[in-house]
Amino acid sequence: MTRDFAILTTNLTKRYGNVAAASGLNIAIPRGSICALIGRNGAGKTTLLRMLFGMVLPTRGTGEVLGLSIVDRRASVEIRRRAAFVDPTALYPWMSVAEMLRFARGCYSDWNRAREVAGIFALDLPLDRKIATLSKGMRTTLAVLLALAGDSEVLFFDEPTDGLDPIVREQVLRSLVAINAAHESTLLISSHQLAELEEIANWLCLMDRGRLVLAGDMDELRASHRRLDVRWASQSGAVAGAIPGVVGMTRNGEFGTLIVAEDIGDSLRSLGGNIVKEQPASLKKIVLAYAAPDVGNVSWVLQGGSNGLA
Repeated sequence: MTRDFAILTTNLTKRYGNVAAASGLNIAIPRGSICALIGRNGAGKTTLLRMLFGMVLPTRGTGEVLGLSIVDRRASVEIRRRAAFVDPTALYPWMSVAEMLRFARGCYSDWNRAREVAGIFALDLPLDRKIATLSKGMRTTLAVLLALAGDSEVLFFDEPTDGLDPIVREQVLRSLVAINAAHESTLLISSHQLAELEEIANWLCLMDRGRLVLAGDMDELRASHRRLDVRWASQSGAVAGAIPGVVGMTRNGEFGTLIVAEDIGDSLRSLGGNIVKEQPASLKKIVLAYAAPDVGNVSWVLQGGSNGLA
């Protein structure tokens, strides 16, 4: 099936001195999708977002947003007209909500007044309140509304639910799904919270140490990976991780768990392995296998904790 891509990159690279914040990224994100951008601190998620939005120039490689080059100055301006970087910290704290909306309205030639009015009522935003007095959840909601009323075709989010309580977090997530469904906008959401993104996203980009290690349709990724619980008849199981198709392995004595991307039954049996149970692999297990083989260091995936990434 041919896809229409909102975001495409080829060998996209950003270096700061000897450090590669992003390296050789080849990314393709379909129009109208909600893409979860996942990875630990230092994986390069924020760097990627900033390059796509024209805030940072790549060191090497190319990229397109809505068919517009991110390295061409004029095209980059057009990207920022048709896309939005949703950042609650960029709101002016001394303005009221009404003043912020009025200010933003003057920055767009194609401001959608109907969407603005509908969003104010749907999101229950207090027009007379100063932004400095709003909760973090309300500021995030206002930033989303500004992007929506600006008729943005692509929305970039960097940790949109960070620090929100569970109720407000759920409200923000519902608003993102509503934007995608009603306006067919493409959403690229960088977050540590794999569990909550799994609820709303249909596309995945997994980064680790500046590189893209896994990408694709979430349903297809789940369907193409299996979890095998194995019992070993000998110590030869220690080398099972080298079998082509094995993307992750943990072992506890004579028992082990493998995450596989293809049928490896014959290879396992030749090593003295007996498959005790086979089942679909959860997205969490797939992500751990590709990006965090040392399970003791992956609380960012398991709990959405502080070991996440930028």
